[in-house]
Amino acid sequence: YRKAAEIRERTQGESHPDLIIALTGLGRALVEGDRSAEAIGPLRRAVALLENRTIDPLRRAQPRFALARALMRTGGHRQEALELAETALADFEEGGDAYPEDIDIVRTWLARH
Repeated sequence: YRKAAEIRERTQGESHPDLIIALTGLGRALVEGDRSAEAIGPLRRAVALLENRTIDPLRRAQPRFALARALMRTGGHRQEALELAETALADFEEGGDAYPEDIDIVRTWLARH
């Protein structure tokens, strides 16, 4: 994912919306690999790239929820993490019946935190 992000940034520019996918993939892989602190940077960039764009609910939800998880795991950012997870849940729900598993995962995560 890191290489994909570098290539996309170099070929499409640092603010191209396709960069969101690569940064989210990188961040999610880092969170899953117990490297949450390292994941925060790419995930914050992915979330920032969402601003003022019309983007599919799944592409909005994934980086927000991944960032929420990373922030919660590193401690000290509980409120921000909860707000991001709530926003991600709303994004998934906006997708209607398309993301029922994701909705359940976020709801369960919120209930535990």
